[in-house]
Amino acid sequence: MFISIKCTSDSQCLTNKCIKGACIFNERVHLNFVLIIYSYSLIFGGRSYRHCGKALGVICKKNKECGSKRCIKDLEYSYCRKPNRPSEYDYILGVLQIYLLTIALIIILSILSIYHCIKLIL
Repeated sequence: MFISIKCTSDSQCLTNKCIKGACIFNERVHLNFVLIIYSYSLIFGGRSYRHCGKALGVICKKNKECGSKRCIKDLEYSYCRKPNRPSEYDYILGVLQIYLLTIALIIILSILSIYHCIKLIL
């Protein structure tokens, strides 16, 4: 499994394993790193946080093992892949959510004000 493309010696690879000019996965080396993970939900909107785990290209079994929180099966191995990034659609949904919540709040306050005025008149 390839991690990067060009090398001439083991010392040039983060994994300390160069075969046929390419850095490859090395079971003896444990690479951990931190990535920024983006998530979006309709209720809470978008957020980002740091997650520590295995490096990209390292063999994994579960998403939470990877710094990217993405363990993908490819042929016979599962390994850590690039993290998901937010799309423009997620941003538009976030802005729309803020507008809808603001309009709902204005409507609720208007109804309460009208109710209070009617109660004072009667």
